Amino acid sequence: RNHQIRRHLSYCLSCPIVGDSKYDGGGPLRRAARGEWGMFLCSNSVRFRHVMSEDEDVVANVPLPDKFYELLGLDKEDVLL
Repeated sequence: RNHQIRRHLSYCLSCPIVGDSKYDGGGPLRRAARGEWGMFLCSNSVRFRHVMSEDEDVVANVPLPDKFYELLGLDKEDVLL
């Protein structure tokens, strides 16, 4: 469904996505993120059971995009993931 994750995060969990101009409700981070950066929705780690093996997980990890650190004014070395 269109916008379902965005809407549930905002209305059901009161945890909107930063930069979401439709569901985030405004605020200083919204204004800072809109435009060049877009929405701040990202997964840096995914784990699931391998389809051919019941005892093996497949794990994929990627670093967060630089825009996360830029918006929050953080150095990558200061953040533990």
